[in-house]
Amino acid sequence: SASDYYHKFLEFSKNLGFFDYLDGGLIAKLNQNSGDSQALSKIIRDEFGSLHKKLDSEGKGEISTLILIGSWIESTHVYLETYEQNHNTKIHDIIGAQKIVLNKLIILLSNYSSNNGYLFEFKEKLNILLDKFSGVKIAYTHDTLLEANSKEEFLNIEDKTRTVTVSDEELQEIRISLEELRNNLIKN
Repeated sequence: SASDYYHKFLEFSKNLGFFDYLDGGLIAKLNQNSGDSQALSKIIRDEFGSLHKKLDSEGKGEISTLILIGSWIESTHVYLETYEQNHNTKIHDIIGAQKIVLNKLIILLSNYSSNNGYLFEFKEKLNILLDKFSGVKIAYTHDTLLEANSKEEFLNIEDKTRTVTVSDEELQEIRISLEELRNNLIKN
Protein backbone atom coordinates (compact mmCIF):
# COMPACT_ATOMS: atom_id res chain seq x y z
CA SER A 1 0.00 0.00 0.00
CA ALA A 2 1.00 3.65 -0.31
CA SER A 3 1.28 3.80 3.49
CA ASP A 4 3.79 0.92 3.54
CA TYR A 5 5.79 2.58 0.78
CA TYR A 6 5.79 5.90 2.65
CA HIS A 7 6.97 4.27 5.90
CA LYS A 8 9.73 2.38 4.05
CA PHE A 9 10.77 5.66 2.43
CA LEU A 10 10.92 7.35 5.85
CA GLU A 11 12.93 4.48 7.32
CA PHE A 12 15.31 4.48 4.34
CA SER A 13 15.67 8.27 4.48
CA LYS A 14 16.41 8.29 8.20
CA ASN A 15 18.99 5.53 7.83
CA LEU A 16 20.73 7.54 5.10
CA GLY A 17 20.61 10.73 7.13
CA PHE A 18 18.45 12.39 4.46
CA PHE A 19 16.48 14.47 6.95
CA ASP A 20 19.68 16.21 8.04
CA TYR A 21 19.66 17.95 4.65
CA LEU A 22 16.14 19.37 4.70
CA ASP A 23 15.47 23.00 5.44
CA GLY A 24 13.32 23.20 8.58
CA GLY A 25 10.87 25.56 6.85
CA LEU A 26 10.16 23.24 3.94
CA ILE A 27 7.06 21.63 5.46
CA ALA A 28 5.68 25.07 6.36
CA LYS A 29 6.27 26.29 2.78
CA LEU A 30 4.54 23.23 1.36
CA ASN A 31 1.56 23.62 3.69
CA GLN A 32 1.31 27.34 2.99
CA ASN A 33 1.20 26.76 -0.78
CA SER A 34 -0.82 23.54 -0.80
CA GLY A 35 -3.48 24.99 -3.11
CA ASP A 36 -1.04 26.37 -5.69
CA SER A 37 0.43 23.63 -7.88
CA GLN A 38 2.85 25.98 -9.66
CA ALA A 39 4.22 27.27 -6.36
CA LEU A 40 4.52 23.71 -5.04
CA SER A 41 6.38 22.62 -8.16
CA LYS A 42 8.83 25.51 -7.78
CA ILE A 43 9.39 24.79 -4.08
CA ILE A 44 10.01 21.11 -4.75
CA ARG A 45 12.30 21.86 -7.70
CA ASP A 46 14.31 24.39 -5.69
CA GLU A 47 14.56 22.14 -2.63
CA PHE A 48 15.53 19.13 -4.69
CA GLY A 49 18.15 21.18 -6.54
CA SER A 50 19.76 22.44 -3.34
CA LEU A 51 19.56 18.98 -1.74
CA HIS A 52 21.19 17.39 -4.79
CA LYS A 53 23.99 20.00 -4.85
CA LYS A 54 24.73 19.44 -1.18
CA LEU A 55 24.65 15.65 -1.43
CA ASP A 56 26.68 15.65 -4.64
CA SER A 57 29.35 17.87 -3.06
CA GLU A 58 29.63 15.25 -0.30
CA GLY A 59 29.90 12.41 -2.82
CA LYS A 60 26.35 11.23 -2.11
CA GLY A 61 24.53 12.43 -5.25
CA GLU A 62 23.02 9.00 -5.76
CA ILE A 63 20.81 9.53 -2.71
CA SER A 64 18.92 12.43 -4.27
CA THR A 65 18.69 10.50 -7.53
CA LEU A 66 17.13 7.54 -5.70
CA ILE A 67 14.69 9.87 -3.94
CA LEU A 68 13.71 11.32 -7.30
CA ILE A 69 13.23 7.86 -8.83
CA GLY A 70 11.24 6.67 -5.80
CA SER A 71 8.97 9.69 -6.10
CA TRP A 72 8.51 8.98 -9.79
CA ILE A 73 7.64 5.33 -9.07
CA GLU A 74 5.04 6.34 -6.50
CA SER A 75 3.45 9.07 -8.62
CA THR A 76 3.30 6.79 -11.66
CA HIS A 77 1.72 4.12 -9.46
CA VAL A 78 -0.96 6.62 -8.40
CA TYR A 79 -1.62 7.59 -12.03
CA LEU A 80 -1.95 3.93 -13.04
CA GLU A 81 -4.32 3.17 -10.16
CA THR A 82 -6.40 6.25 -10.99
CA TYR A 83 -6.56 5.27 -14.66
CA GLU A 84 -7.58 1.75 -13.69
CA GLN A 85 -10.67 3.21 -11.95
CA ASN A 86 -11.42 6.02 -14.39
CA HIS A 87 -10.24 5.70 -18.00
CA ASN A 88 -9.45 9.40 -18.33
CA THR A 89 -7.67 10.44 -21.56
CA LYS A 90 -5.50 13.04 -19.83
CA ILE A 91 -4.24 10.48 -17.29
CA HIS A 92 -3.71 7.98 -20.13
CA ASP A 93 -1.47 10.49 -21.91
CA ILE A 94 0.43 11.38 -18.73
CA ILE A 95 1.20 7.70 -18.12
CA GLY A 96 2.39 7.18 -21.69
CA ALA A 97 4.61 10.26 -21.47
CA GLN A 98 6.38 8.67 -18.50
CA LYS A 99 8.41 6.76 -21.09
CA ILE A 100 10.44 9.94 -21.63
CA VAL A 101 10.81 10.62 -17.90
CA LEU A 102 11.87 7.05 -17.13
CA ASN A 103 14.49 7.14 -19.87
CA LYS A 104 15.95 10.35 -18.36
CA LEU A 105 15.92 8.85 -14.86
CA ILE A 106 17.85 5.82 -16.10
CA ILE A 107 20.43 8.12 -17.70
CA LEU A 108 20.70 10.06 -14.44
CA LEU A 109 21.14 6.85 -12.44
CA SER A 110 23.85 5.73 -14.88
CA ASN A 111 26.09 8.42 -13.41
CA TYR A 112 26.24 6.41 -10.18
CA SER A 113 25.57 2.78 -11.12
CA SER A 114 28.95 1.80 -12.57
CA ASN A 115 30.67 1.62 -9.14
CA ASN A 116 27.76 0.29 -7.13
CA GLY A 117 26.28 -3.20 -7.57
CA TYR A 118 22.93 -2.29 -5.97
CA LEU A 119 22.50 0.78 -8.18
CA PHE A 120 23.51 -1.20 -11.28
CA GLU A 121 20.94 -3.88 -10.44
CA PHE A 122 18.30 -1.21 -9.78
CA LYS A 123 19.09 0.45 -13.13
CA GLU A 124 18.62 -2.91 -14.86
CA LYS A 125 15.19 -3.28 -13.22
CA LEU A 126 14.27 0.19 -14.48
CA ASN A 127 15.40 -0.86 -17.98
CA ILE A 128 13.04 -3.85 -17.78
CA LEU A 129 10.24 -1.42 -16.93
CA LEU A 130 11.31 0.86 -19.80
CA ASP A 131 10.97 -2.12 -22.16
CA LYS A 132 7.27 -2.26 -21.22
CA PHE A 133 6.97 1.29 -22.60
CA SER A 134 8.41 0.25 -25.99
CA GLY A 135 5.00 0.31 -27.67
CA VAL A 136 4.23 3.83 -26.47
CA LYS A 137 4.35 6.34 -29.31
CA ILE A 138 4.63 10.04 -28.56
CA ALA A 139 4.21 12.65 -31.27
CA TYR A 140 4.37 16.41 -31.05
CA THR A 141 2.87 18.99 -33.35
CA HIS A 142 4.17 22.52 -33.27
CA ASP A 143 2.31 25.64 -34.29
CA THR A 144 3.96 29.02 -34.15
CA LEU A 145 1.61 31.74 -33.10
CA LEU A 146 2.18 35.47 -33.23
CA GLU A 147 1.10 37.46 -30.23
CA ALA A 148 1.42 41.18 -29.61
CA ASN A 149 3.02 42.19 -26.33
CA SER A 150 2.27 45.45 -24.52
CA LYS A 151 4.45 47.46 -26.97
CA GLU A 152 2.62 46.04 -30.00
CA GLU A 153 5.71 44.06 -30.95
CA PHE A 154 5.02 40.56 -32.12
CA LEU A 155 6.45 37.59 -30.27
CA ASN A 156 6.73 34.06 -31.57
CA ILE A 157 5.05 31.62 -29.23
CA GLU A 158 5.30 27.94 -29.92
CA ASP A 159 2.17 25.97 -29.18
CA LYS A 160 3.08 22.33 -28.72
CA THR A 161 0.49 19.56 -28.71
CA ARG A 162 1.41 16.07 -27.57
CA THR A 163 -0.30 12.94 -28.83
CA VAL A 164 0.33 9.72 -26.92
CA THR A 165 -0.57 6.34 -28.36
CA VAL A 166 -0.61 3.38 -25.97
CA SER A 167 -3.07 0.53 -25.69
CA ASP A 168 -4.82 -0.51 -22.49
CA GLU A 169 -2.98 -3.84 -22.76
CA GLU A 170 0.37 -2.03 -22.79
CA LEU A 171 -0.73 0.09 -19.83
CA GLN A 172 -1.61 -3.12 -18.00
CA GLU A 173 1.88 -4.53 -18.69
CA ILE A 174 3.44 -1.27 -17.47
CA ARG A 175 1.26 -1.38 -14.33
CA ILE A 176 2.25 -4.99 -13.54
CA SER A 177 5.96 -4.30 -14.08
CA LEU A 178 5.86 -1.10 -12.01
CA GLU A 179 3.99 -2.93 -9.22
CA GLU A 180 6.66 -5.65 -9.14
CA LEU A 181 9.39 -3.04 -8.89
CA ARG A 182 7.50 -1.03 -6.27
CA ASN A 183 6.68 -4.10 -4.16
CA ASN A 184 10.29 -5.23 -4.34
CA LEU A 185 11.41 -1.84 -3.03
CA ILE A 186 8.88 -1.98 -0.19
CA LYS A 187 10.05 -5.48 0.83
CA ASN A 188 13.72 -4.51 0.84
